[in-house]
Amino acid sequence: MKEHFPSLKLTTAQGRLVRSLLVAVERLATTASEQEFFENSAAALELCANLIQQSAFAQHHKDADQIPYAQQALE
Repeated sequence: MKEHFPSLKLTTAQGRLVRSLLVAVERLATTASEQEFFENSAAALELCANLIQQSAFAQHHKDADQIPYAQQALE
């Protein structure tokens, strides 16, 4: 991801999630199949949830605070 957008400050894991999310969204946007529509919708939402959980803010506050910020964002 950094090779395409060098200004992004993503971890390796975040970069992989963003790439996977883009693939899922591209498939979701272009499919005509009902099954693929729902499968890719679920995949995109799951990848978004993972990205929220791995965000710098959520990781920084995970052990420092008693507030589960990532979980609150997902609710």
